[in-house]
Amino acid sequence: MTSIRELIRLQGFDTELAARRSVLEDIERQLSDSAELETLREEATAQGTGVREAEHAQRESEYEIETLSAQIATEEAKLYGGSVRSPKELAALDQEVTSLKTRRKQLEERGMAAMGLLEARRSEQAALDARLTEAQEERRNLEVKLGAQQAQAQAETAILNTQREGVAIRVPAADLENYNRLLVMKQGKAVARIERAVCQGCRINLPMTIQQRVRSNQVLVQCPSCQRLLYTDH
Repeated sequence: MTSIRELIRLQGFDTELAARRSVLEDIERQLSDSAELETLREEATAQGTGVREAEHAQRESEYEIETLSAQIATEEAKLYGGSVRSPKELAALDQEVTSLKTRRKQLEERGMAAMGLLEARRSEQAALDARLTEAQEERRNLEVKLGAQQAQAQAETAILNTQREGVAIRVPAADLENYNRLLVMKQGKAVARIERAVCQGCRINLPMTIQQRVRSNQVLVQCPSCQRLLYTDH
């Protein structure tokens, strides 16, 4: 009698283990993939910098207007206070006040534009912060979900490995070595069933002599085409 039945069971365990590895790899990929969240964080940081720059520009504009208004008040006090009597000096003061008021109007217009920019950037920042908060919450929920899936897959893997070892220990060393080698060469499928005289591993028709050798179950038989270990249910 050959060890083909044990090898079939090993194939079943190895198929299940491969599936668990795929699940674990996908979980690891999802856990390590935080690019979208990082992009949002970078955008929020950049927007915060833009808001601070706009706030600084607004304060500078307000300071310039206040300084200019104080200067205008001083010059108007001279113009209307009676301390200056020379018509020439009064004309010069009036011209200076007019010039200062024109300058202040320009600064006020710039200040309005700066205020509009600040409000727009604050609105954009609020929207980004809301998106970031939502994304962070979704990420936390995803990590909890993936963590549970990861723990389950790891526990199932441990059980499968124990069960596999219990079967593998009953397989002759040479047969097990051959099986493991084929498992790697054939992308996880080392054993193939014969169905209607066809190898289900590579789909070639098998000669009757090979089919008979497989049915006799005296030695392990490999497919002449794909080299997989053959078995039959009959």
